[in-house]
Amino acid sequence: MTPVRYVGGREDLRGKTALARPAVTRGSKGLTPLHLMLLLHYHTTPEPWPQATAPAVRVYTEHLLRLELIQRDPKEIRHESYDITQRGIAFVESLCTAPLPVERWVIPNQEERTV
Repeated sequence: MTPVRYVGGREDLRGKTALARPAVTRGSKGLTPLHLMLLLHYHTTPEPWPQATAPAVRVYTEHLLRLELIQRDPKEIRHESYDITQRGIAFVESLCTAPLPVERWVIPNQEERTV
């Protein structure tokens, strides 16, 4: 799994930087498990995320909006209501049909052959 680091934000009481926006390291597609949890939530229910007002959730939700995986629900006045987009549905469906990883043993520095 690609490590995630957080950049920007305001300083907390201990002088460390608080979450502001997800910044992923090279090689990552830019989504974290929290992104996936939010996306799956909006794929399965029109209800707001239970902790929708939490600062980290707001940041990740805005990221999903920028990626056009979710959109604000035009029927709702509340800012916590979102609908999954067709792009988001396609992404979730691709996750659901992805094959599970398998373990494979190889002999290093030789022709690739499985044991």
